[in-house]
Amino acid sequence: AEYLKQSGKMPPPAPFDLHPPSGAPSEPQMQGRAAQPPPQQQQQQAYQWGGASGYVPPAQQQAQVQVPQGPQPLANVRRRFDFVHYLQTTHPYGVGVVLGVGRGEFALHMVRSWTTSPGLYLCDPYIHIWQGYDSVDNLSDKDHQYRFEDMRNLLAPYEGRYMLVRDFSYSFAKTYKAESQQPQPALVYIDANTAYGAVQRDITDWWPLVSRSGVLAGSEYTAPGVAQAVNEFAQQNRLQVGITPDDNPPSWYIVKP
Repeated sequence: AEYLKQSGKMPPPAPFDLHPPSGAPSEPQMQGRAAQPPPQQQQQQAYQWGGASGYVPPAQQQAQVQVPQGPQPLANVRRRFDFVHYLQTTHPYGVGVVLGVGRGEFALHMVRSWTTSPGLYLCDPYIHIWQGYDSVDNLSDKDHQYRFEDMRNLLAPYEGRYMLVRDFSYSFAKTYKAESQQPQPALVYIDANTAYGAVQRDITDWWPLVSRSGVLAGSEYTAPGVAQAVNEFAQQNRLQVGITPDDNPPSWYIVKP
């Protein structure tokens, strides 16, 4: 952890201003009820626990594991961008972690839109992976560096609300755990290697860190390795998987009881 701090990969403990505005309820007070949303969200429909989406990707209809009943998925989360509305009301001062930043579409949306959050950790090594990652996004080291520089430029207007961490998701999980002052993330979104073993490891590493009523989520639910890892974990822990059916491919999510 000390090396990561010195190299600029790992921020110091509590890098964001984790104190809510004066007069605002604390995170423990938020548990069990929804916070009053900021003015720009007041006209939006409140996010509540709802029924399962019932979405089953055609390619997975036969192979999909039956998920036992557990916490109901979020009724109004139809796209992954909708997570921000749930977080604004239930975890207004929560911290987020995005594992796998790439071009930054989702990361930028969260930094811009989760306006009450102190900030987000954006983790991506931005290097070529020589084995075990068969993807068009597995660029050369040179192209990854270009993408990293582009991402830094895009994030420049939001200085102080994010920490860009050049590290692997499993390595960053160990570092995050080692920092005792780090808050439990209200959102961990996995958008990295979709191989079964990689997804399984990310879920296992990050699930214990997610706060109560927080969200562990990820992209590309229809990728065979992703569906298998997610459904096995949910089945073993008696949890329910939610899907964002209006995304193509859909994201998955699990809300922590």
